[in-house]
Amino acid sequence: MAHYHFVSEWTLEAARGDVWRMLLNSLTWPQWWPGVLWVKQIRPGGTDGIGDVRRYAWRSRLPYTLVFDMELLHIEPQSALHGMARGEVEGLGRWALADGNGTTRVHYDWNVRTTSRAVNLLSPLARPLIERNHHAIMRQGARGLARHLNARLLAEHSRTLR
Repeated sequence: MAHYHFVSEWTLEAARGDVWRMLLNSLTWPQWWPGVLWVKQIRPGGTDGIGDVRRYAWRSRLPYTLVFDMELLHIEPQSALHGMARGEVEGLGRWALADGNGTTRVHYDWNVRTTSRAVNLLSPLARPLIERNHHAIMRQGARGLARHLNARLLAEHSRTLR
């Protein structure tokens, strides 16, 4: 399996509570995040949200739709969300939010491996394309969130960890 570890950071001139509500309610992501084709509720979580499972379909520049389920494992209101992905990718996704000087800093850590035989076979050649595609999708998310919140996007950066 091919392993990928991405880190994305956004800084928005928006209240942390507003950013938190948008990230927590991923069922609305297709309304503002280009590349998110759809999100479906698979299983509701408990009263705290833990155990919630949603299925995501993503597509960007590459002619490939990525589908996976994400189970909510950990939540700290307005601060952190951690989930486990299963499907065409498997691994951990972690959102963290922090207040800045009148801003909200968003940190996303995506540490996954691909399970698709075709993607794994092509990975040695396609890795740079897959990495650029991920960074483009995250940039679209940052810009879409800022537009949706009518906020300024002050910074956006994604990188691949090796």
